[in-house]
Amino acid sequence: MFVDRAQDEGVTELEDLRAFTPDGQISVWTWPESNLILIYGCGVWTQDVLAAHFRVIRDVFATKRARFSSTRVLCDLRDQGDQPPEVVAEIRAGIDRCYTSADRLATVVSSSLMKMVVRNRFGRDNSEYFVSVDAARTWLNAAA
Repeated sequence: MFVDRAQDEGVTELEDLRAFTPDGQISVWTWPESNLILIYGCGVWTQDVLAAHFRVIRDVFATKRARFSSTRVLCDLRDQGDQPPEVVAEIRAGIDRCYTSADRLATVVSSSLMKMVVRNRFGRDNSEYFVSVDAARTWLNAAA
């Protein structure tokens, strides 16, 4: 998993951003000296957990933007479950509220089919979808 490799590179886990639901988890990591944010999501989430997640992530983004002018986000969703429609709507709303056109979002999913589904649901400027963490990191680092 990309998080294991990131922890070896000195990443700081933001414990207050870790959210657990009965069937899923969302965790966030970042480097203090970088605009890179790592998000790992697995299982199925609830609307309340996502709303709390996006409230906190919005503040993290503001802090990063004040220092770096933009964020780079690597989101690993390879282990996510099939989200209910109301959760998909909350994800879309959270993305719209939190991300600006200057931010870059690389999302890693489990298959090419899922890549198409996620792109159709959540696609935006400066976002790209991958089945490889290395390809996602390369794309994000091209903008660093």
